Amino acid sequence: MTQLPLFLAQIKLQDNSTHNINNLRGSCFLNMGISTTFHFLDVNQTQLKAKFYVHLHGQTKDLLCIEHLMVGTTFQSNYQFFMTKGEKYFELEFTKYTDILDLHKNGIQFFTFCQTWQDMIPSTLETMSIFAGGLGLSRYIPTMGDHITDYQRDMNIEYLEKQLGLKLEQRIIDTVEIDKSLIKSGDLFLVRRLDGVQPFTMVASGSLVGHAAMALWQDDVLWVVESQDALYFESGKKGIQKNKFEEWMQLAEYADYDVVWIKMKQTLRAKNFDLLKAWKFFDLHEGNPYGHRQQIFAIIDTLDQNYPLPIEKEGVGMLVKHISELYPEAFNSLFKPGMKRRLGLVGDEYQTFEEVFIRSIVEDNTTIPEILAQPEEDVWTYHDDNGLITKPQYSSSTFIVALYKAAGMFPNVKINAQEFTMRDVYQLDFFDKKKSQRPKQCQEADPHVEYCQLMGDFRIHLPGFSTIKPYDNMNEKCGSLAYFQQREEGC
Repeated sequence: MTQLPLFLAQIKLQDNSTHNINNLRGSCFLNMGISTTFHFLDVNQTQLKAKFYVHLHGQTKDLLCIEHLMVGTTFQSNYQFFMTKGEKYFELEFTKYTDILDLHKNGIQFFTFCQTWQDMIPSTLETMSIFAGGLGLSRYIPTMGDHITDYQRDMNIEYLEKQLGLKLEQRIIDTVEIDKSLIKSGDLFLVRRLDGVQPFTMVASGSLVGHAAMALWQDDVLWVVESQDALYFESGKKGIQKNKFEEWMQLAEYADYDVVWIKMKQTLRAKNFDLLKAWKFFDLHEGNPYGHRQQIFAIIDTLDQNYPLPIEKEGVGMLVKHISELYPEAFNSLFKPGMKRRLGLVGDEYQTFEEVFIRSIVEDNTTIPEILAQPEEDVWTYHDDNGLITKPQYSSSTFIVALYKAAGMFPNVKINAQEFTMRDVYQLDFFDKKKSQRPKQCQEADPHVEYCQLMGDFRIHLPGFSTIKPYDNMNEKCGSLAYFQQREEGC
């Protein structure tokens, strides 16, 4: 994947003192040390000079490698490049209020880069190949249409194996047709698409699928309801929507979906699932925008157990700052509303990252990773810059759980639907696990799984399927270190 800085070390701010960090392993030098001295330039401590001595010793990874060192704060970064052994010296001055605040709270941070400059071009091309294709401009346009390309599919398979340890299993029977009368209200359709986007969210959340939709019957018509905004899914609708089952399956085929149908336990359906309440919730929210922001905040529950490598908590503030500069629209829609809501801010104040950052430290004594890790509450409302309440938004997973919640599937349990990822959805103990009760054609196509895969070249496996009973504040403080599909106790 393309290059992101890898955290090396952090030094807290202390005036007129020297800090030594030894035995660092850089991208080139296998033994590196850094000595840092801070000195305030004025009595009010509003300006500071930092002196750095970099000690490069021992072996290098190869004769032509270059050490890449990035030093700085959330707001100021300095890049140093070293090719030879010995003692290196440089200094930095920090004169901005935001820098001084950051230094007092987070100190100086050091990062390196795992790849050489020679590696970056092929790495960038590799990343582009994972996302390039199947964009949905038209189902009739090769490469840029609904279908993903063979090369894109292969690159995503490689990416999932590298990042998740997931080896996709080829299916002999790739399409299974069932009598739709077997599908009941409250059943789910889980989706995986090898398009770069879903695999990335799978890695971040620890899930083995990337999307979900629910079956709901109404007047002898089977509908599939979901929160969806992909261009390649040419339903003519955006956000929360419904499509007839036959039409949805056709669109899924055009989009190269892998689809599994998972059945709700009949005893639970009869006891708790209120179809009228489910439809009432859907009708209230139909047409609302897809919640990209909700997807991010559902994944981030902890300070350091949710970020896909090489992102670490020490670099999160810097990453969000760069997003605000390079992609201001993304910052304004994905991060700013959630950050402001967690700080209790409403209206047109605190529009920039700097303003939110200053407020978080000065008045709340908190960091950007701490803000992002705060649970999203279903009762929260969001406002635009004019102070008007905006429509509630849901990602695909949070919409499914919100539907279940509205239909009565969480009696006597307090949960926030906005905190559920795709993995959290299919691990709920709501679903039938009896292999032998599946339709015969499902058993023939996929004999060893507990659900029915309707389409897809590759078999979908769901570790932990239907194993976790609902509990209060479910999935609000859970890590998602995905490689070994680990979940700590209570998650």
